[in-house]
Amino acid sequence: MGERFMDMLIRAALDAGQCGVLHVSPILQCASGGRDNTDCCRHRNIAMKSGPQCEVFCRSGNDIKGLGLQHLICNVVLDDFLLCHHAGLRNSL
Repeated sequence: MGERFMDMLIRAALDAGQCGVLHVSPILQCASGGRDNTDCCRHRNIAMKSGPQCEVFCRSGNDIKGLGLQHLICNVVLDDFLLCHHAGLRNSL
């Protein structure tokens, strides 16, 4: 499957409420390739758009622990997380 198709499937699942930010650790781990993309997230002003608690999603999925209600706002920048993780993968190839 192509990258664009996978992005569409992920977006459709998120939009349908099948998964939310509290359940995206495996998706972000896969998308990040295990890389920390905090610099990209800061460049995209994720903390300013959603709050500093959301920067945890800029790191690889294994580092995402202790999620709670304070992270629900992070749904608004989920596209930014995916863009940063995909950009990080492209830059590492």
